[in-house]
Amino acid sequence: MAVEQEYIVEFQGITKRYKTKQSLFGRGTKEVTALEDLDLGICRGEIFGLVGESGSGKTTAGRLLVKLEDPTEGSLVVEGTDINQLKGRALREFRRKVQMIFQDPYQSLNPQVSIFEAVCEPLVIHGIGTPDTRVDMVSEMLSLVGLSPPEDFFHRFPHQLSGGQRQRVAIARAMILRPSLLVADEPTSMLDASISAQIFNILLEMRERFGVTILFITHSLAAARYLCDRLGVIYKGRLMELGPSGTLISGPRHPYTQALIDALPKFGQCGSVVRYNTLLEREREGFKEGLSSGNARCCPFFPRCRRGEEDPCGLSVPSLENLAPGHMVRCYFASLVPGQGVALDTDAGQGGKCYYGT
Repeated sequence: MAVEQEYIVEFQGITKRYKTKQSLFGRGTKEVTALEDLDLGICRGEIFGLVGESGSGKTTAGRLLVKLEDPTEGSLVVEGTDINQLKGRALREFRRKVQMIFQDPYQSLNPQVSIFEAVCEPLVIHGIGTPDTRVDMVSEMLSLVGLSPPEDFFHRFPHQLSGGQRQRVAIARAMILRPSLLVADEPTSMLDASISAQIFNILLEMRERFGVTILFITHSLAAARYLCDRLGVIYKGRLMELGPSGTLISGPRHPYTQALIDALPKFGQCGSVVRYNTLLEREREGFKEGLSSGNARCCPFFPRCRRGEEDPCGLSVPSLENLAPGHMVRCYFASLVPGQGVALDTDAGQGGKCYYGT
């Protein structure tokens, strides 16, 4: 899909710090940095994947974007407006345009509310439609996410649905307001591969039908490659690599991205979708056994990087540099990192129907 080069979202120097909780012996004073100086733009109409391990800060970025939390520093601009300044009616209108799909659909759905009431609730809150038209709107949306006939689900409750059906309800509830921006926080991490592929196809259809921009948060590069136009790899709150999904996965330039790709199961040839080749057998720098460094001045990946050297990696944080048009890497040795690690069929992903190895 051709993506317009117009940013609908801009993270401008976003930093988010949390204070530790109060302990039995006194007030918590230590600060934990979840995001550090994040600069990132998401184009209108694209599906942007934010990839990283647990604790990397990707969910924090999503929560900031839907304004469940406020950044410690920096500006977060959505459709030309700094959302940190929104209040009252402007904030209400913003929440109508930006919706989120949470990781655990069972926790995000009220167990005492029927499926119809759960999907219809956003319409009631924002005063959209009449009781009769809302029935039609809910029916249409449930059908679009694959819950048909929709009338059979109106009076069911979340505990009466499977995990995949609950996530479909969560998608319907998020899309019922026709938002311009959707944050999907690991929406398939609790589902098996076949159901995950169905959920991905639903998200692709939503983008195609409604033109919604999607921030897709995941720990799986395989899932991100199938669904996303561009990828950002995040580690300890810092963006380490950014680029088109095909370019980034077929030619990773940051050691952390390479290590994530090398961690994917190697099944030999899997149809015509993903082919892991002998390039994976060459020596990679990747991870080494090491603990996180308390030195905020060094590269965050330095304690675990086999390529890293005390000078300059241990003395300063590298900046995010352009290696090629649209491909940026935060590494002093990005140009020296061994080349391609995974060969991907160029026809895979972006609307294709496939299964993948995770």
